[in-house]
Amino acid sequence: MPDPMCFLKPGDVIYGFGVGEDISYDVAFASNYDVTVRIFDPTPRASEHVEAVLNTIRSGQRPESAPSGKADCYLFNGQEREVSGKYPADKYFANVLESGLSEKRLTYRPWALGVEDGTMEFHSPKGGKGVSHTLNAAADGSSIRVPVRSLGSIMAEFGDTAISVLKIDIEGFEVKVIPQLVELWKKIPKEGWPRVLAFDMDSLREGHPQKDAEGAKAAIMQLKALGYTQFSLSGGADIVFVLDTMDPAQTKSVDDDGGGTNA
Repeated sequence: MPDPMCFLKPGDVIYGFGVGEDISYDVAFASNYDVTVRIFDPTPRASEHVEAVLNTIRSGQRPESAPSGKADCYLFNGQEREVSGKYPADKYFANVLESGLSEKRLTYRPWALGVEDGTMEFHSPKGGKGVSHTLNAAADGSSIRVPVRSLGSIMAEFGDTAISVLKIDIEGFEVKVIPQLVELWKKIPKEGWPRVLAFDMDSLREGHPQKDAEGAKAAIMQLKALGYTQFSLSGGADIVFVLDTMDPAQTKSVDDDGGGTNA
């Protein structure tokens, strides 16, 4: 049976937008394949979490256990923080250390993905609970202003001419971003297009403040017209698109996501 990621080549680049408080997916890619992983999330809790992981890599030591005794929490920069999905923090950071990951393979920037460079107002989760921010105003009016970059601008800054896997979890804003991505890819050789796209399409989720089923369907049709084949995971909003030049069997488990935040 072939390696499910056998399409990846040494030196390939993977991008992930909206990583939240669990970057195990990104650590696994960066440590198991000779690739560079670039992750992006401007929200405060995500930024602190990524820094905790990078500090673990640098120091070779796991964060201290949380004073509360909660298994999914840890202490970092004097504050108790958590790992998404109630995953035991000790095991999570032990896996980071056991991966042997070099910091050179994992790049982080506190940027949101948008249609143009600038800034955007992100509204905080209700009651300040949770990591995900949205474009919808919070009941208490709290918000943050974050830097926003277009994909083309980010690629130019890093000197990346191609992305092999592009993972996007941006709380429904994908319906605005996908049309711009399609136009970007039309301007570059097909060799530079992502071979796998992995979306958490919150625009399809019932009850999500950014639900836009019609916008999501239109965006999906644009990707299909460009030559991507759609694979829905669990029949829901977790969707993988595979560039038709690839063997779909090679994409097994590319969207095994643990985080997920903003836009």
